[in-house]
Amino acid sequence: MKRSPNKVNPDILIFSDEMDIHAQFILKRISPDLYPIVISLHKGDVSTLECSWSDLDNTFESSWHSLRLDRLRSVWWRRPLGLSSTTPLLFERDWHTIGLGFVIGLIENLGERCNIINHPIRQLEAARKVRQLQVAKQLGFRIPKTLISANLQSIKDFVAQCEGRVVVKEHDATSTSDGTIFFVAGEQSMELDCKLRIYQEYIVSDFEHRIIFIDGLVFGGTFDLARLQDIPDIREVEGLAASRAKINASLKRMISHYCLRFGLKFAAFDFRQKGDQLYFLEANVCGEWLYIDECNDWQITEALARSLQKEFVR
Repeated sequence: MKRSPNKVNPDILIFSDEMDIHAQFILKRISPDLYPIVISLHKGDVSTLECSWSDLDNTFESSWHSLRLDRLRSVWWRRPLGLSSTTPLLFERDWHTIGLGFVIGLIENLGERCNIINHPIRQLEAARKVRQLQVAKQLGFRIPKTLISANLQSIKDFVAQCEGRVVVKEHDATSTSDGTIFFVAGEQSMELDCKLRIYQEYIVSDFEHRIIFIDGLVFGGTFDLARLQDIPDIREVEGLAASRAKINASLKRMISHYCLRFGLKFAAFDFRQKGDQLYFLEANVCGEWLYIDECNDWQITEALARSLQKEFVR
């Protein structure tokens, strides 16, 4: 796609992981009149970005670009995973060689003039697994049986109560971090200890749903798990295709309220359905959607592209 040769400052800025392909799908749907840039960071870590700030002309200088903030209209934090590891720097004012300072400085100087998906501080809070469960329960979502504990006997009793099928995450886990451990009694196990962790009943379900919220719109894909058992991650099942999810008005409203509570413009929700009961698993603020977008006629990708361009749509 040919871009305008007169553009020297980007209209759209996307921070992403160098291994992530989602941003490239978005670029194909951006108007050729606009100038988007994707910053592919090593492992998505913003702390690796070197930059400096000039008060004289409202410009950020970095190894990749000189950026005029007054010309930037949209920022998408697609997958900047380094925020959690550098949280103590959030309120530092010495930003000259701190990648996170670049992120926060951008947000502070853009103010209300820019479409931001998602604000990095809100995204950081919304990624916390414990916080997700608290908000989901407050809003009326059904969640699996959950234990947050470091008491060894309580943990053993809970695992036994769940017949050995338990999903385990570290207490400080986020929806973008690894750490899921799956118990199957007699086949797989881990050495139980007294470390504080989140233990949840593994839901053996008929269907799994991934539902995408983007700027007030809701889309989803459904996977039939009726003939499958013990699947921690449906993406690991070869040949398992999604059908378009049927999302009723009540669920749309709850998802919208959840995102409003955190101040999110984008999130990818995972639910498991057992009979007529729907269980909230998590809401991934950097979640994937391409594997369900084909059954949605690529409406999710289109919606994201429209959101990034919306100030330019006439």
